[in-house]
Amino acid sequence: MTSLLSSRLSGVRQVSLEAESDTEKERVDKWLRDLPVSANQEVYLYWHVGDGVAAVTNWSTFLEVWDDLWYPFDRLCVSDETRQWAVLFGPEEQAVLIERNGRSP
Repeated sequence: MTSLLSSRLSGVRQVSLEAESDTEKERVDKWLRDLPVSANQEVYLYWHVGDGVAAVTNWSTFLEVWDDLWYPFDRLCVSDETRQWAVLFGPEEQAVLIERNGRSP
């Protein structure tokens, strides 16, 4: 199963979400801004806390408030309608951009 997933998905970029200072938060903000997602792109947010916990916004709004929407114990997935890419925010205080092989957001 792992080889099947790895043949379809690629871990593209990763960042630590541990932001104890303003400088560290700015580093994470920059990482998110530098992802190849347009500001007006509609994105879907899915939390791993039960059925039907989701929201829709655009990428620029998400960038402004991501740290209000994700907490260190959460799992949050952000993607667009194509589901060709996703940013996964995990409880290990890491964010990973993954994409389907051969596709970029």
